[in-house]
Amino acid sequence: MVEARDFYVCGVPGMVVETKDELRDIGAPEDRIHSEGWEDDAVTDESSVSK
Repeated sequence: MVEARDFYVCGVPGMVVETKDELRDIGAPEDRIHSEGWEDDAVTDESSVSK
């Protein structure tokens, strides 16, 4: 019953993004998934760096 729980995710950016995706996949409501908020930008910035 994930709908009635709050989830607090903390860690390296890639792990946080993947964990939040997994939580959504199992039905966790977006308003119950909590994180610092910087990880999405950090992952996007890392992936846009030219090599």
